[in-house]
Amino acid sequence: MYNVATKMMVGMLAGEDLPAGLHADSRSFGADPGIGFTGGTTMSKKRLALFGVAMGFILVSRPVLAHHGTANFQMDQVSTIKGTVIDYELINPHVKITLKVEQEGGKPVEWNVEGVSLNMMVRAGFKRDSMKAGDIVSVSGHPGKNGTPALVFMKIVLADGRTISAPYE
Repeated sequence: MYNVATKMMVGMLAGEDLPAGLHADSRSFGADPGIGFTGGTTMSKKRLALFGVAMGFILVSRPVLAHHGTANFQMDQVSTIKGTVIDYELINPHVKITLKVEQEGGKPVEWNVEGVSLNMMVRAGFKRDSMKAGDIVSVSGHPGKNGTPALVFMKIVLADGRTISAPYE
């Protein structure tokens, strides 16, 4: 189909007549319906509108899903927590550490510690084996707003005594 349509268009531009049984009208290039070919190369208005809406969603979804920023954290405060590592993920878009921290009264609370990008954390000294579940670590960072058990990572003291600081502090 592509080759036939291309040949027809090139031929028309060169001033040649169309082959017998083929015609060109204002809507499409195509064969004469009498010889069994149906369709054409034009896109219906509905399909074009649907395509436009889909592209709009794709273009808008990226910024909407992006959450890079510190709006959810109290950047004017610094807190330090000590707890047991439940999970450690050295991944993009942010390095994630989940800690079980015992609060007053012995009630355990899960804290989410968020670092910057994988690339920056690796340059600061993080490795896949820097922590494992069960390690006891101390983390300093900016706490979440409204009492949310979350921190933006600034510094961590690992189970082996090493200290790793955030590359942006």
